[in-house]
Amino acid sequence: MFASASEMGYDLCVTLCGDCCNYTYRFEMGTKEERAFRTRRCIVEYRSLVITGRSTRVWEAVEVDPTDETKEIGPPVVLRDVWLDHNASTERDIQSLIFSAIEKFGKGDTSLHFQHFSETMKTLILKLIASGDYKKYFLTIECDYQGIMSKEVAPSAVPTRGLFLKDPVFDSSPTPTSSRDPTRQLELTPSHPTSRMYNSKRQYRLVYKEVCSALHDLNSLGNIFLILSDALIGTLRLVCMHFCCRS
Repeated sequence: MFASASEMGYDLCVTLCGDCCNYTYRFEMGTKEERAFRTRRCIVEYRSLVITGRSTRVWEAVEVDPTDETKEIGPPVVLRDVWLDHNASTERDIQSLIFSAIEKFGKGDTSLHFQHFSETMKTLILKLIASGDYKKYFLTIECDYQGIMSKEVAPSAVPTRGLFLKDPVFDSSPTPTSSRDPTRQLELTPSHPTSRMYNSKRQYRLVYKEVCSALHDLNSLGNIFLILSDALIGTLRLVCMHFCCRS
């Protein structure tokens, strides 16, 4: 064999549990310290249409003894497993920048930032900053881990659209100007396909203290509006700090 286990697609930091339904993730924390988390259920999985996607999976998990995976040593947590662009900031880095900006904002002149805010919202935001309670609107990162990085794209690589389409696809739906013709071929690619840059990806895994639910699993309209209200307050603070949040 001329390839390592990771080069063949095996992740040595993830092992399948005995029930064949859950996994144990191992985090290398440095100085030979290791933490292990065993999944309990998948909260949400974002299936990517392309191999270069983030492949995000969110699990409910529990910390276990690294030397005995059957021994639980902590409360339930949420574990997020994602592939980031190799040069992208991690969530811990972004959260640290936001917190630093909020603290700096609270100590400066805020009059210009609240020109279009109601007095009630202005008072609420300043009170949250002064007390430090603004952090409750963010998930608490227990730990995170950056894993291996995928290989770079070969210099001679040429993007090929429709590579895995073995046979042409035919549209059997009738059109207003023709009879039902099952041999009419679909347009599979745009006339001017756009090029894109393929960046190397890096594994990134992090554990949150708060156990969350997927939004589509909520069955209470009241809870949904409560979440939207909290999200609005968090977003307004980002606006004050001139942060742009794509989510």
